[in-house]
Amino acid sequence: MLRLAWRRSASINSSLVSTPHVTAAFWDTTTLHKRNLGHNIRVFQLFPLPPSLACTQLSTHSLRSFPFMSMASGGEGLPPTPPRHTNRLSKERSPYLLQHAHNPVDWYPWGQEAFNKARSEDKPIFLSVGYSTCHWCHVMERESFEDEDIGKILNDNFVCIKVDREERPDVDKVYMTFVQATSGGGGWPMSVWLTPNLRPFLGGTYFPPRDRGSRPGFKTILTRIMEQWQNYRSNLESSGDRILEALKKGTTVAAKAGDSPPLAPDVAYRCFQQLAGSYEEEYGGFRDAPKFPTPVNLMFLMSYWSVNRSTSEGVEALQMAMHTLRMMALGGIHDHVAQGFHRYSTDSSWHVPHFEKMLYDQAQLAVAYITAFQVSGEQFFADVAKDILLYVSRDLSDQSGGFYSAEDADSIPSSGGSEKREGAFCVWTASDIRQLLSDVVEGATGSATVGDIVMHHYGVKELGNVALDQDPHGELQGQNVLIVRYSTELTAARFGISQEMVNELLASARAKMAGVRKIRPRPHLDTKMLASWNGGCTSNMMKHLRLHGVQINACPVFDALRRPSSSASSSGSDSDAQPGTSVIALQSESDNLQPASQTPRCDKRTPFTVAAMGKMSVPQTEECHRKVTAHIVKRLHPFSEVESPTFRDMVKTLSPKYIPPSRDYLANTLIPWYKKNRNRESSGIGIETKNRNRSNSNDTQP
Repeated sequence: MLRLAWRRSASINSSLVSTPHVTAAFWDTTTLHKRNLGHNIRVFQLFPLPPSLACTQLSTHSLRSFPFMSMASGGEGLPPTPPRHTNRLSKERSPYLLQHAHNPVDWYPWGQEAFNKARSEDKPIFLSVGYSTCHWCHVMERESFEDEDIGKILNDNFVCIKVDREERPDVDKVYMTFVQATSGGGGWPMSVWLTPNLRPFLGGTYFPPRDRGSRPGFKTILTRIMEQWQNYRSNLESSGDRILEALKKGTTVAAKAGDSPPLAPDVAYRCFQQLAGSYEEEYGGFRDAPKFPTPVNLMFLMSYWSVNRSTSEGVEALQMAMHTLRMMALGGIHDHVAQGFHRYSTDSSWHVPHFEKMLYDQAQLAVAYITAFQVSGEQFFADVAKDILLYVSRDLSDQSGGFYSAEDADSIPSSGGSEKREGAFCVWTASDIRQLLSDVVEGATGSATVGDIVMHHYGVKELGNVALDQDPHGELQGQNVLIVRYSTELTAARFGISQEMVNELLASARAKMAGVRKIRPRPHLDTKMLASWNGGCTSNMMKHLRLHGVQINACPVFDALRRPSSSASSSGSDSDAQPGTSVIALQSESDNLQPASQTPRCDKRTPFTVAAMGKMSVPQTEECHRKVTAHIVKRLHPFSEVESPTFRDMVKTLSPKYIPPSRDYLANTLIPWYKKNRNRESSGIGIETKNRNRSNSNDTQP
């Protein structure tokens, strides 16, 4: 990733622009009124970077692919009273820059004015990069950039530049590469200190305003940089130069004359091995926490299976993708009430997200779920894709036909107050649900109400279901993030009603909860329209329509799409696949666990992956059956903790000794067992995952 990023900005390839006058670009604030247009457009102008920043020149490809932006509106408007401070960002149109227009910090936009000031006053540059719906960007603004003392330090000793990473992805990419290489991570807000000739010498992400234990605060860091700049400036500059030179050498792709590039199958296998090595088996995904959806990885795994479906590696790739997509859709990262996906999960079980919603996530995830439906024929995945596109069309669509960029994580709580809180628009208290859904369900055990069923199914607790270490600012105390704790089969068994009734009750409840959402104060909407994101979203909407029977004439892209075949070969041979049919054949619709042609071995390295295949090769061992059973129990009870006593009892009691279990078998066996033991729920079934302390988190890149 680092190599690819740096190649785009620092390659010695001949495609580089030879002159420094096209190495930096920004959106001019000049507004032109075109004769044939009824709205304002922006002029894209190029500003030179100095020759000293040759290592970070941008390729002509980067400039050609720079997205056109249309700002539908900007920011959230001026406050009702005259602001104490106003800086140059008030003349910008980026919603993110406008959010900082009244900080005490004397911000400059990226451009020649700021560069000239740094050189003429011989001051280091403080570069801050973020975007308008970034939660931790808001936190750092509130804690540091609105602080008068910190503002004075910045104004007296630095030239401060603010960049919207969605408006200037080229600038973001160059300096993010530096931050990732020097700190081992990256994300937003990104904080980088530069020399007057724009060469970075120190970088990081979010910093608290004051020292916290062994972690230095932003004010301390500024003081130390000032001292180093005044007393040891040459050391700072030479250190930055050495880092950049090392990056150039380490990321330059070179080949000897006559060498051939590696074969595509070898490259694909290496990528598969890397993903398999980082795969988290219990809940899916590719790291413990935080967890990003990474739909590109999931698409690769499904593509890898499509050409390797006769191998155990291909089957493993398919299962990794399917399990991850399923667990994401059941988790709290998925908005079960108002649809769409939040940006990432702060824990390993996809439970507590950062609540912003990005258009590019929706676009990429929609195509991943559409592909999973094509692969498996399972309606669950098609429903999730439809859910995503419903959210986009309802909440991110402009009347002109374009799509907005994002929704914020923070909003004003419906209970009142003037301070925004993360997730306020999305979370629920137990009393909220009880009051809204108080109707008694006829025939339900114990005169249960609709609220009781919803709370059980979605893991709602009286005191909230967000752990303390997941809520560093106390914004989610007593609140619940909805997560599918039980399958509809088990929820029906718990309350003694039919599965069909459970589905109807849950759908009705979600509709009522969505109605409540409509009257809550909404999060900020970033109304930028980015051409690349709009193109991806439009394409995926067309794919969804095509799969549901809408014919797109004279379009080769849509002609290439094929519906899943109702009958497919079970031999596992590529030659058996017929043109125009699905390349994947799964078992019966009640199972949907693996391609029918495969008989994978019981592999200790990946117990959940192998168990997910639903079929073991000879010799069949009791341990293998337990693995299979454990996986299918997870399908029915997704976010139970596998190490809990109750879960182990389920697996031990239900694991067959002679035949591979199916979902039908376990459903018929598990439900009676569950009815008998449902009062033991509190004894061990719960979400007990390894959580990451949100106080140390930021909008980290995957």
